[in-house]
Amino acid sequence: MTELRQRMIECLQLRGLAERTQEAYVRAVRQLSEHDHKATAINPTRANKSDSAKDAQIVRFKERVNALEERVRSLQEENELLYGKLSNLRG
Repeated sequence: MTELRQRMIECLQLRGLAERTQEAYVRAVRQLSEHDHKATAINPTRANKSDSAKDAQIVRFKERVNALEERVRSLQEENELLYGKLSNLRG
């Protein structure tokens, strides 16, 4: 396992994310990396992309991750509310 991947997993664990969520995040980053490498192989000029363009991509990626995290939190809250209501009905 690469050092960068290990650091990412540690950060996800520190944030308290579930193991399946961590796996999904790591998979998404791996797929993004694979996609970028394929695109570079098809179009070598892409490898010379400016730093500002790469930075913009990173910013968009982080924004997407943040939006997904917010959606997960929202779904967890809804789930807790629903589960709590179902528990009250059973009890």
